[in-house]
Amino acid sequence: MIFAIYEIANGRLVFMTEDPSSYIGPPLSAAALNRNEYPDPMVEQWDADALCFRPFVRRTITHLKFLNRFTSAEFAMIKAGCAANMDLDFAWQKFFAAEFIDLDDAETVAGVMVLEQVGLLANGRAAEVLG
Repeated sequence: MIFAIYEIANGRLVFMTEDPSSYIGPPLSAAALNRNEYPDPMVEQWDADALCFRPFVRRTITHLKFLNRFTSAEFAMIKAGCAANMDLDFAWQKFFAAEFIDLDDAETVAGVMVLEQVGLLANGRAAEVLG
C-alpha cells in the first residue's frame, strides 16, 4: 500500500512511500491511499484540504476567451511591446500556435507573468488573467 506523507499544519504533500515507519524527521502525518501504485501527477493532484488525490482537471480555454481576459488597453500595450521586443513577440505568438490555452501549463503561467514583470500588465493582473 502507498502512503502520502504530509505536513500536519497545512496538508502539503511532502512525499509518498510504501513504508511510513521508515520516515525520520519533523512531525508529519500519513494517509493511506488504499492503492498499490503511485499516483500519476499527469492524471491526479494532491488535495491538501481533503488529504487525498483527486483527478487533475486542466483548465483550458479557447484563444478568444484568453484574449477576452485582457482589456483593450492591455492588448494595445502587449502588441506595442511585441513590436519592440522579438523575445516578447515570440512568447506571445506561442500562445496562439497552441491548439488551446492551458491556464495551468508552466509556459503559459511564465508567459503571462512576464507581461506583468515588464510592465505591460498592472501588478496583480497576471494572477487575474490566469485565475
